[in-house]
Amino acid sequence: MTALAFSRLSKIAPDPWHVAHPGAGNIGYTCHMAAMHWAQMALGASQMRANEIVGVFTRLHCPGCKANGSGVHTSVSTTAYGHLFCRRAVLIPDRNSLHGMVEVGDVLIAGLAAWPMHTMVLRQKRGAGHITVRGFNNLGTLGTGERDRYDPVSHNITQDKYWKDPAAGLFGRGAAPLCVVRHADFMEASRMLRDEAMRTGAVAAH
Repeated sequence: MTALAFSRLSKIAPDPWHVAHPGAGNIGYTCHMAAMHWAQMALGASQMRANEIVGVFTRLHCPGCKANGSGVHTSVSTTAYGHLFCRRAVLIPDRNSLHGMVEVGDVLIAGLAAWPMHTMVLRQKRGAGHITVRGFNNLGTLGTGERDRYDPVSHNITQDKYWKDPAAGLFGRGAAPLCVVRHADFMEASRMLRDEAMRTGAVAAH
């Protein structure tokens, strides 16, 4: 499994792209869940198995599921995702620093580690003027694609239109900080999630 393989998997729309919650039906994916899904596929999971593992994490932290189905059901907990997957995120201080701080297969988050607002996978890096990303529900941050859907286009985030204030490192329509989660760190968290799901019997060992 390589960073390039993970990057290439982000070109495949997650399927399924929703998680079943007892008593509430299906709840759609977020950008964070899509990245988790691709990481499980990079570890060898099928689309369905990747979805099962994402579902384990989502339901574990869902208020409705924790209340035996009687509470409010949500998509993945942002704080839980940040704690497991983004705890080693490194702030990119400005756009000029972007090229030297990221590599193909890294994960970029808009926001900070404790409260990641948006997740994207770094697809290509071809010099300081060509760094592209893929993601799910890019609309709110990049202004592209459809709300709550996979965006099948790679976007060159070195362009002015994706930054509110490049010198201050404020990224996207929400003018958020931009951070990088190293590929190795994201995959370490993904293996921990998979192994715990198997250990507890939440998903069957294959």
